Amino acid sequence: MDRKMFEAGILAKKEEMKNEAHGEALEMDKKRNELLTDVAAKKSELAEIEGKPEIATSSKKERTAAEKEMVKEWENFLKDCFPEKQFDLSGLDIPERTPEEEKEFTRLQFRSGSLSNETLFQKCKELFPTWKDTNESLDDVVIKKDVKDSFIWVRNEEAADEKHKNKSADMIEKEGLKTENLSDRLLHELKYFKETGKHLDENTVTITSARGAVGLVWIVRWFVGKLGVYRDDSDNRYDRLRPRQIVSSPTKSEK
Repeated sequence: MDRKMFEAGILAKKEEMKNEAHGEALEMDKKRNELLTDVAAKKSELAEIEGKPEIATSSKKERTAAEKEMVKEWENFLKDCFPEKQFDLSGLDIPERTPEEEKEFTRLQFRSGSLSNETLFQKCKELFPTWKDTNESLDDVVIKKDVKDSFIWVRNEEAADEKHKNKSADMIEKEGLKTENLSDRLLHELKYFKETGKHLDENTVTITSARGAVGLVWIVRWFVGKLGVYRDDSDNRYDRLRPRQIVSSPTKSEK
């Protein structure tokens, strides 16, 4: 092989390597541009998500049409019964229920932190006959617990819970069952009366979570044409004596 042919071969090989390197560079530039475009799209998507007030992962659940209607009913009821007070229910969370709870607990109940037991009892007294086993204010003889305005779910039944019959207050407390307190039960009574003209517990007795002195528990019933509010032993139990279970936030299933 003469020198000219040798040099020509070398030049051809260099040109081939140059073309290959150029092709690889073009391919790398293409991939780099694709990655930059993808990153820009992801950034744009992230910015859009972060700019929204609520995203899909938000823990705050939108109220259903039925829930909005029930809240509106409570607003109207409170305005009618307690015009001297102001209530803002718009920001209150509505407890989430399990599928099983949704079937049983269908009545939305307002739990008030500002309406005292005695205030609610006196409002009942304005509308129908009442009786309590003390001449003192209920606010002085019921052990006070701090309660904030909130919503709870209860069973929509006139009778106290059949499911929990024959349970004493001590058994309920040991079981860790969440139930209506005295103010819940009185507020429940008022709204039920406004809706139906009838009364809760005509044949049952609601055992509340409210306690009195020396181990006594407060119970409520409709008896001999009157709303009765009185105390009983915390270990007393019989079929008609029952609590009214509630679903509140957080639900038992979320703990």
